Amino acid sequence: VAVAANAITLNGKSLGALSASGASLQASEVATWLNSAGVTGLTATASNQIRVASQSLNLSRTLTLAGGGAAAATIAPAGTAFASASDLVAAINARSATTQVVASLSRDGEVVLTNATGFEGNHITVGPTDLGGVSDNALGLVLGTSEKVFTGSIAMSRALSDPPDQEIRVGMGTTGAGTDLQALGFRAAVYISGSASDDYVVMVSGEGSFTASASFTASTLNTTQSLRAGPFDVAFTADNAYTITDRTSGSVVATRSFDATAFPAAIEYRGVTLTFTSPPAIGDKFGVDGNNDGSGNNEGMLRMVGLSSSKSMPGGKTFAEAYVEQVSGVGNMSQQALVSKDALTVVYDQAVEARDGISGVSLDEEAANLIRFQQAYQASAKVMQTASTLFDAILALR
Repeated sequence: VAVAANAITLNGKSLGALSASGASLQASEVATWLNSAGVTGLTATASNQIRVASQSLNLSRTLTLAGGGAAAATIAPAGTAFASASDLVAAINARSATTQVVASLSRDGEVVLTNATGFEGNHITVGPTDLGGVSDNALGLVLGTSEKVFTGSIAMSRALSDPPDQEIRVGMGTTGAGTDLQALGFRAAVYISGSASDDYVVMVSGEGSFTASASFTASTLNTTQSLRAGPFDVAFTADNAYTITDRTSGSVVATRSFDATAFPAAIEYRGVTLTFTSPPAIGDKFGVDGNNDGSGNNEGMLRMVGLSSSKSMPGGKTFAEAYVEQVSGVGNMSQQALVSKDALTVVYDQAVEARDGISGVSLDEEAANLIRFQQAYQASAKVMQTASTLFDAILALR
């Protein structure tokens, strides 16, 4: 028995027991069970549909199908492959009397599998399984190591003649439990939308097992701004007790005990900590409103201080990191310029020396040549002087 009698109610009417005719509960059985309540104007229907895009088909493969409790049948191409998607659809429909599954083509070229008439909502089992990690069925569906069972779904509707405020209500009866709703596919759990305004306590009564889990999503809520939108008052009703009242709605959102002997004596609520230098007395009242009048508000200065650690500069850097990077960059460029200057000076000196080696004048070399020419001139003059003396001596012999 999936659901015991009187465990579930539909619009206030108790439902009988729900049992599965086979190994698992089918959507068609759930629809019949819901309709048995006899709620005026309310109808439950079951359906099962598998849609496969034409580009996903593997027409060179075979296909096994079974609907609900029907026997599985193999659909194989007449040759080496199905000629087209229409050929595959025709082959599936040729075996629908055995499989209780019919096929059709949508306007977008999708192959659509549904239950045959009279078997709406039954499971549809598709095979064969994957072969070496590759889909081994004509539909191209990835099935894994076992044939895949596609379950149906339930839709509930009301007649147009029903009052517009008539609801569809599924609840627990006198013997019902959250697990009965889970058996029908409902989320039988407590879900809190948004942030929790206070602490919550879960209490369990009766016998049996109980499991609980919790999850959270990191909030980007600005605590200061949320306090401005939701001011509250703390009032001491006794020396060791106080209440927290939402100022906007006037509702008491929490009643807590207070330990005046603790040091420091403090109250925490929604991220705000109130610390007392002396124990409050009965009748004392404290208001927290986010400092709307701005008196003594250092929020602007805190934001300026926060800029020192804010990664607001390009590359995710803080202002200090960006400044150090700029100074380091300028210093590196300056040092590179000095190195380049020294290197180019050496190149310049080498170029001047090469030029002077070809077209320049060496003063040392010219001075040496001048001395050599002077000595040659003096030697030539000595020769002329000696010749003149000899000539005069010859003339004197007469």
